[in-house]
Amino acid sequence: MSSSKHYFKGFDTLRFVAAFLVVIQHIYITFNTHLETDIFKPIKHIFLRGGLAVEFFFVLSGYLITYLLLIEHHKSQTISIKDFYMRRALRIWPLYYIIVLLGFFIMGVIIPKMGFSDYNPLEDKWAYVLYIIFLPNLANSIYKPGFLYPLWSIGVEEQFYLIWAPIFKFFRKYIFLIFTIIIVVKALIIPYLIASEIIVSEHLIYFVNTQKFHQMAIGAMFSLLFFHKKDELKNWVIFKSTLIQCFLFGLIVIVICINTSRLWFIGVIFGGVLGQVIVAMLFGYLLIILSIFDKTYINMENRITKHLGQISYGIYMYHMFVLYILTFSLLKIKPLIADNVYYFYIAYAAAGMFGTYIISVISFKYFERSFLNLKKHFKG
Repeated sequence: MSSSKHYFKGFDTLRFVAAFLVVIQHIYITFNTHLETDIFKPIKHIFLRGGLAVEFFFVLSGYLITYLLLIEHHKSQTISIKDFYMRRALRIWPLYYIIVLLGFFIMGVIIPKMGFSDYNPLEDKWAYVLYIIFLPNLANSIYKPGFLYPLWSIGVEEQFYLIWAPIFKFFRKYIFLIFTIIIVVKALIIPYLIASEIIVSEHLIYFVNTQKFHQMAIGAMFSLLFFHKKDELKNWVIFKSTLIQCFLFGLIVIVICINTSRLWFIGVIFGGVLGQVIVAMLFGYLLIILSIFDKTYINMENRITKHLGQISYGIYMYHMFVLYILTFSLLKIKPLIADNVYYFYIAYAAAGMFGTYIISVISFKYFERSFLNLKKHFKG
């Protein structure tokens, strides 16, 4: 039985939590790197969960995009690739190119004029080209990206979207085979080629490792499961059992909160690309639970987190811009920081989060929303 559900309770909250973890990681890394400190070192793993959050974004993206394609095909018996591309462009491109232009101007013009010549990562014209044509992950593998670093994941999503709609339209009969090939290639074959030194270029290895198509494919698989088996899923033991839910949610909490490198058995399970597959399946399980049950043990839907989730794209995109402004301001008073490093860190983190929030709200209300309103003209 298919589902026509369009809004999933709790997803906005998860978006915000993931974006928040990314911001926390970049606050920690940016402050310690540029100001040459090493605070909170014994518990630094708590601050470094942004990579895991981005992996969740990939799973969520694959889940939602595939679901929307399923809805469209269910209603019209076809997929409009043009409309799909237009909807994605209206959501992603405006803010993406705003950040790219800011990066070009600030890192290429302003920062060098301030006397920080070491902070100009865009000395090669090809760096500009790669960011413009949505290959920021390739640009990051070759050049120092500065505050454009987070754009790599946006590039990966766009690269996935480019192929996903045509695949879904013309090869739906083989979709699970395609999923399997994507996952096997990324989780087994590519790691083997790297380990065997068949792939030796550092730039190529970096670029290949950014391709998280396997995580998006896993999200898509769970989306298909929900769309076609919604009513049956409520009766599957793995979803309705409180004990199993607690166990699997506990694994997610362990992965997010605990320094798994100190727990060898967790490291063995969740290390490497195969570990990414397992974690992606845990995230997919979480999305299924929120999709099929109107109420969960933890309230994942409230006005505040829903609002923060709606502006999470802006939070993700603007936060490094805000942090770089703060960082270069602090560099001017660097000698004063050593004796008050913890106070400065708290102030830096608070200013970074508040500044990011304000800019994201303004951007969503007065810039992004105008483009989002145009999506209704491309419903497929």
